[in-house]
Amino acid sequence: MARPGPEFQRCVERGRLVQITPDRALAERELGSAQQDLEEAQASLERGNFKWSTIQSYYAMFHAGRALIHLRGYREKSHLCLGVALNELYVRAGKLEAELLSEFEDARALREQADYRGSFSQSAAEESVRSAERFLARAKELIAESK
Repeated sequence: MARPGPEFQRCVERGRLVQITPDRALAERELGSAQQDLEEAQASLERGNFKWSTIQSYYAMFHAGRALIHLRGYREKSHLCLGVALNELYVRAGKLEAELLSEFEDARALREQADYRGSFSQSAAEESVRSAERFLARAKELIAESK
């Protein structure tokens, strides 16, 4: 890995990103959680439960992101630092599209609005589900390529 960026270094220094032994089994379990969360988000959307669909969509992306960084030997202890790690380990390396990371960050913001402020909508839920579908599909590809 090239010299880490300052945000990544801060996350490591503050203990919000911790080095671990790369762990494929843990990554696979996280992908399973991501898939389950995505299916629940889709079902919630179909039922008109837009708040939970938004929250579940983000968690599908969160678990897929965790899977990716576990493969690279890191564990996150902060939602923000997970995004920082994805940027450092995958976007900067040309393995993950910056647009997908942006969608991950947008989904996190939408989840926080739904969860903490009670602010959610059908369009936000639909956007979150679409983003989660794309993000999870790409995470699965990256994990399959790493075998």
